[in-house]
Amino acid sequence: MKSYLIIFLNILLISGAQAQSVSNIVAETSKDIVKINYDLNGTDGAKYYVNLYYSIDGGMNFNGPLRHVSGDVQSEVISGKSKTIDWEIFKELNYQNEPIQFKIEALPNVRKAKLTSGTYGKITITNATYEGDNLIIDFEFLPEIEKESDVIYLHRPPYITLQNGEQVFPSKISFGSGSEDDINSVTRVDTQVINKVPVKGKITFKTNSTDSIIPSLWFLLLQDYKKASYIIRDIPISK
Repeated sequence: MKSYLIIFLNILLISGAQAQSVSNIVAETSKDIVKINYDLNGTDGAKYYVNLYYSIDGGMNFNGPLRHVSGDVQSEVISGKSKTIDWEIFKELNYQNEPIQFKIEALPNVRKAKLTSGTYGKITITNATYEGDNLIIDFEFLPEIEKESDVIYLHRPPYITLQNGEQVFPSKISFGSGSEDDINSVTRVDTQVINKVPVKGKITFKTNSTDSIIPSLWFLLLQDYKKASYIIRDIPISK
């Protein structure tokens, strides 16, 4: 590594619905990687959403959750011993030999986005991930309508609310057979649906956010000039 890392560990645990703790923390460096080893104590077989943060101002402000990480981090981390997180430090920090403090956040993996029911059927988030400066959210709509088939409109662009309260509108939408990449305040995308037959969609948001959980996603669907709104909360971001 080009710089010698002076590491001071300050491990903080955000408790959730189940009791758990982080212990036996050891940090070391190898070339451009900071390797953090830890034990995640909790209910046997329980899965946790683990985030890593760092501070270079004595713990007054923490940056993250870190995105250039791999190993036992983010979603589906099972409780147990000998967990490892590798962080590519120079991809997220212009390191100048400052003492570094780390915070590990471990949340019970119960905050997954579940399906949301509404007037015209159910919407389920199937995946959400960052790709460069884009947040890609895949979803599935299961229509529950009175007609055997009809046209459903994704009316006006959906938007997400980030943890800092910022609302972000999409740069591209696909919904069944319809798609649109010239988004404005009155954009709507329509597709023909058959009752009880799932329809897939994808929404792309341009954002520099590093939120590991998106607080909310708002949809507005339209059928026969009648509107129905959907709000999906606590969407976890996959690796």
